[in-house]
Amino acid sequence: MMKIVFKPIALRELFPPFLIMMGLWLWTVSGLAATISSVSSGGNWNVKETWVGGNVPTKLDSVVINGTVNLYNFPTVNGLEVLAGATLQTNPNSNYALTVNGDVTNHGTIKNNDSGHLLTLSVSGNITNNGTWKNQTTHFISGMDSRTIEGNPISSAVRFDADFAISNSPITFAGDVDFASRTITLSPEAQLTFLKQVSAAQKVGGPDTTLFFKGSDDANAQLIQSGLNGTVILSGSGEKNLYNFPTINGSLVIEEGIILQTNPNSNYALTVNGDVTNCGTIKDNDSGYRLTIRTSGSVLNQNTWVNGQTLLSWPGGSNQFNITEPLPITDISAIEWPEPISESQYDITELLKNKTVHYWRFKIKDEEGERWSSVRSINDPTLISRQLASLLPEEVRDLTPCTLKAFNLAQFKQTPSQAVSKVLTNLDTNKVSSTDAAELLPPGWTVNPETGALTAPAGSKLTLQALPPPKVPIPVTVPTLPNLNTGFGVGGAGPPVLTGIGQVLAASNLTPKQDDKGIMNVKNPEQSKSVQFSVIPDVDNITQVDKTTNPPGLSVGEGGFYQITTPNALEVQFIPAPKPVALSETLEGGEVSLGKDGDVLMEIPESTRQRGRARMVAIFSPIIEPAPEDLCVEITPDEIVCDFDNAPAHLHPGFHLPDEFRTRRVEKAKVVYQDGTSQTAYPTLLYPDIFIKTAFQFEGVEKVIFNANGTFYVQYQGLHFLITPNFKVTDQELPEGETVAPSIALNPDSTLTYTVTTDSKEKVIQETQTRQRGRARQVLSFRPLIELAPDDLCVEIEVGEIICDFDKLP
Repeated sequence: MMKIVFKPIALRELFPPFLIMMGLWLWTVSGLAATISSVSSGGNWNVKETWVGGNVPTKLDSVVINGTVNLYNFPTVNGLEVLAGATLQTNPNSNYALTVNGDVTNHGTIKNNDSGHLLTLSVSGNITNNGTWKNQTTHFISGMDSRTIEGNPISSAVRFDADFAISNSPITFAGDVDFASRTITLSPEAQLTFLKQVSAAQKVGGPDTTLFFKGSDDANAQLIQSGLNGTVILSGSGEKNLYNFPTINGSLVIEEGIILQTNPNSNYALTVNGDVTNCGTIKDNDSGYRLTIRTSGSVLNQNTWVNGQTLLSWPGGSNQFNITEPLPITDISAIEWPEPISESQYDITELLKNKTVHYWRFKIKDEEGERWSSVRSINDPTLISRQLASLLPEEVRDLTPCTLKAFNLAQFKQTPSQAVSKVLTNLDTNKVSSTDAAELLPPGWTVNPETGALTAPAGSKLTLQALPPPKVPIPVTVPTLPNLNTGFGVGGAGPPVLTGIGQVLAASNLTPKQDDKGIMNVKNPEQSKSVQFSVIPDVDNITQVDKTTNPPGLSVGEGGFYQITTPNALEVQFIPAPKPVALSETLEGGEVSLGKDGDVLMEIPESTRQRGRARMVAIFSPIIEPAPEDLCVEITPDEIVCDFDNAPAHLHPGFHLPDEFRTRRVEKAKVVYQDGTSQTAYPTLLYPDIFIKTAFQFEGVEKVIFNANGTFYVQYQGLHFLITPNFKVTDQELPEGETVAPSIALNPDSTLTYTVTTDSKEKVIQETQTRQRGRARQVLSFRPLIELAPDDLCVEIEVGEIICDFDKLP
């Protein structure tokens, strides 16, 4: 290597002194910034022996805690990671604080010292808590305008010292929360849960968000200081005392056993610009101070509502809404509509106490003119506007018979069958009985009152009970998948779906098992070295079929995917899947993101990359080949030892690409796991469902089918085409705040360019696991081949159902 030496006099002649000083300063700064790890034995923060290399971290460094490290003084660092089994705490002699100008990832423990001295942590970036987080106070300080707070609940007290948006869901705070008059915006349909006291919120929430206040006893005193956006649900237990004059821009639900009252020292009022459903108690404080509620939505009293005054009012300012009109009814109203107490306010306290039914509306008067609002109701649950079908599975499990009536059930019964079954199968049967659930059934649905098993009309697409979020290593993400160990019934009642699948597979001496990640492994239990199958249930293709025309059995459906029809007339399609955690380990800890359609986004190790590609997308064969007899030995049921040193390279663990890429055939690669088993992988496109949706934007596209080998079959203007992906993927970092819509462009060389971002399905990821922190958003570009399909490649096995025989391809 040639060594180049610059003489100082020559450098000064070429560049002005100021630029030289700036360059030297930048070089110095970049040279000082580093990732510094503690030694495994830990120690005191300010001692060089605590750190590998002997350098105490500076504000430019990112820190990795490996061991038990005691904080001294008030240091600042650029990032923090606490490894599994490690602990960050303050020292035993004093209270100290750490500021992190970046992200914090915790796999271990962050806590106060057992001596009683307190640790304060200030964070300006994202938080991932996969361990225990129970220091005294965590401050969210200025930094990123949009950030994530994910993983296990944070058990420390939390204080918000900056305005920002939280872009993930769900989130749980297990300690006291002080919003310090800040505005915190949540992503649409997010869920935020508070388990203790909440105070001083300027504005919290976002479109269609749900805020759960679950504190016990008086833990939610100072419940809401100002504005909450979204649906507020008061649950848990005990009294919720109101302080000040807050506003909820959304609906309010009070669960059974909850008391909403004003605090014992003053009269206060709550404004709800939405519906109010009471399943608990709304009352004045026993000290004599009164609670006033103002609402502009429908109200439903299912229990006790005896506060001093409840007023029908209007959202916004008085210049917008100035006429309120009670509507005549002819049936069960025993009490006349009250006289207005002001130009546009009515006191409905007595109507709520007596639970009589009334209807009303108000006139909107603004720059667009005058018009009547939609009809609101008093004690008519059919007009409550909240939508049951939009709830996440964990929200459904919080429902009670009372709160079910807080939704528009008539509209719910008209929603698609997948949404209906999602609610029914995720109900908590400790709270909701089969009789209660029967009120939710659309026409044609039945429920067995004894077993809770459901039957939907033949042809209905179904959603089974969801598995709980799995615990997987940081680089691995999996979608939320059905729990096959439960049945298609209320709360998962009825015969387990996996039992029916097992009965079908028993004819082939195969036994299925589903792990906590949702992967179903199928093998012959009598042959430890036999071929295994690894699949996931297709969440979009679980169907109630007609038992008389669809006997139990195994078949191959459209696209070449396996289908199993159970004795209970459930047809479940399966998608091939890898072993995601084992795959990440094989890829040297690289990212592995398993999509619901079987597309796997992988971060390929440097030694395996072709032309510098960092990521690849593949779909795997369902067949897992056993390790060669002379390569691996099972010494115990859970321990396998392999002799890779004496094996050829293609049998070593890793992702083995073909020697060269051919353009007119389906490419394939081979992954060899650490236990010597292997699986074939085919290139495909990220988010096949988005690709199909985008393809239909082209006029003339009649049908698009995603195939089990990663290709796509397309009918276009009567012609049949095959789209064949390859392992070539171009990735580019997407600047923060920018978006790129998925697109398809046709190229003159018989290829097309498909462009999509790694967060194009952020909502789906939020319902499962949020995109991993520290990994930049990427734009991925694919360039698959598009060609006319051979005449005998694909056949229509039924009307509209096509299967392609790829063994015929060269």
